[in-house]
Amino acid sequence: MGAWDNSTRGLDSASALEFVKALRLSSNLVGTSHAVAIYQASQAIYDVFDKAIVLYEGREIYFGPCDEARDYFTGMGWHCPPRQTTGDFLTAVTNPQERQARDGMENKVPRTPDDFEKYWKKSPQYAALQQEIDEYHMEYPVGGEAEQSFGEMKRVKQAKHVRPESPYIISIPMQVKLCTIRAYQRMNALISITEINSLYDQRPIVEKQASYAFVHPFTEAFGGIVSDIPVKFVSAVIFNIIFYFLAGLVGNDLSSHMEVANTSI
Repeated sequence: MGAWDNSTRGLDSASALEFVKALRLSSNLVGTSHAVAIYQASQAIYDVFDKAIVLYEGREIYFGPCDEARDYFTGMGWHCPPRQTTGDFLTAVTNPQERQARDGMENKVPRTPDDFEKYWKKSPQYAALQQEIDEYHMEYPVGGEAEQSFGEMKRVKQAKHVRPESPYIISIPMQVKLCTIRAYQRMNALISITEINSLYDQRPIVEKQASYAFVHPFTEAFGGIVSDIPVKFVSAVIFNIIFYFLAGLVGNDLSSHMEVANTSI
């Protein structure tokens, strides 16, 4: 399962299409699923996907086959211009300034997110979706053979010295090593850009990785400390040596000051 949030930003239309086709190919070969959010997707990109989900202020108002989404909303009473792509039409439906009702449907189409949600839950498409979900649960029940085989596969992939009931695949020392390497890579990438380094906040990333059982949060902190010690030690030694001679803090001056102090006493 992959989640891609506006991953085609900055790409031209041809590159964005190739990226989506690569995701499609990986899904076909490996049997995985990809949830992709794309801004202003072309019709060619839209046609690559199997299903589309439309959200309106956090409410699901459609989730089903991509080739049925346009007909669903036009049947609801909304007008789709002839040259408008399906993706733009679906996003326009959730925008009161862009959507247009068909003639005679101005007072019949839903307007608020609650109205759209109620219409969706009463639709035959929603009933078909629930039936599909029930069939999936019947084929792959919780605690069934598929879940047990997945658990066995996880235990096979777990490293040594990891408890079988632990959700983590790698051990604590391996997590520390991984986080240390990542800390060095992050430091080399951002050490010369102080503006980005000061604004770089990794807490949400660590929390997300902990929720996915990638690494323990404390291993990320420990790895950062381990990576900071030699770098800060070397930088401090070099800085202090240079500053020592530039400021004239030599041993002879210090001894002469001590002799003057003894004479005055």
